[in-house]
Amino acid sequence: MPAKSPYLSQLLNVLSKIEQHFNVKLSATGRITGLSAKNGNKVTDPKTTATQAALVAQAISQATNTVIKLAGDLGSINSMVQSQDQESVIARLNKTSFKSISATATAMEKLNLLSLNTSSKAAQLPPNLPDSVGLFKKTYNAAIALNKSLESANLLGDAIMKAKAKNPLIPDDLVTTATTMISAAAAAQTAMLAALNVAIALAQPVT
Repeated sequence: MPAKSPYLSQLLNVLSKIEQHFNVKLSATGRITGLSAKNGNKVTDPKTTATQAALVAQAISQATNTVIKLAGDLGSINSMVQSQDQESVIARLNKTSFKSISATATAMEKLNLLSLNTSSKAAQLPPNLPDSVGLFKKTYNAAIALNKSLESANLLGDAIMKAKAKNPLIPDDLVTTATTMISAAAAAQTAMLAALNVAIALAQPVT
């Protein structure tokens, strides 16, 4: 049996807290109800809005960097696995993981640009109404996509560790990189959930 991944439970826990505090309904499949575009796009305090938008941009930038780091680790594993039997469990999991994280990293880079643009608009005097609701929705979708990538990465890391335990000829470099990748996955999850929390605060101000 593969090691149980903590990523989905962590995501669901954060979504539950967001639902309770911000009066919205979120599902792990991407559905959102109760998010008011009217409230999210209302600028009652330009300074506060600008500050919050900057915090969102910073959090998303940090999350993007961690995802890119994770993608780099999986890229290294992908290079190492290319010489192995492509029908092996590791090779198949590697293919899925690498494809998933590559798509997620591309999406995060686009999200990062959007968050910077939102922050720039909010900082203008007078402020240019930022689409904070749209930004949250994209951040939310990115968090779900990342969760799927993390689940795949977890399965790959677990398979590599088990293979090494059974076969000492599995390269040490592959195991070391897998260990680094597992740490990078945890960091990406932490950063993404932090971004999700600040994005909803901008999109759905609590009055």
